[in-house]
Amino acid sequence: MASSYKTTHLGLNSWTGSDKPKRIDFVTDNEILDETIGDHLADTTLHLSAAERTRWNSFRPEIGSYTGSGAVNQTIDLGYQPVFVLVFPVGDVFDYYRGSTVNSNDIHGGFAARVGATKGIEITENGFLVRSAPTIPPDTKCFLLNEENQVYIYLALAE
Repeated sequence: MASSYKTTHLGLNSWTGSDKPKRIDFVTDNEILDETIGDHLADTTLHLSAAERTRWNSFRPEIGSYTGSGAVNQTIDLGYQPVFVLVFPVGDVFDYYRGSTVNSNDIHGGFAARVGATKGIEITENGFLVRSAPTIPPDTKCFLLNEENQVYIYLALAE
């Protein structure tokens, strides 16, 4: 005989002491569990596919630093082409507006990906290139990712 009570969520048998379970009751419960768990595991909006999991697990983060040389360009050699790089200055602000007398928006950090980047940084074959504008450009966005003696932190993702 089926149980006197059923579980709230899946409707599985919840026997009392006077119930007399039969094999079919267990088979039915197993079928319910198999279908419910199978549907859940197959739901790709909740779970990564094997290919997606492999791709996510292929990214290796690297955190490092470099010191600005003061030159217009400096290449940071990582030994691989990253898929993404974030750079920011240590002990300084990411962005600073110098005011109406100079009219410059100094940008001390940036992001780069293989498909595009902010001004002042780009991905190269073996790392990334940072720039510092020698003069204030017409758009007043002065990228300064290689200021002399400034220490910068980077986060690079390799695949």
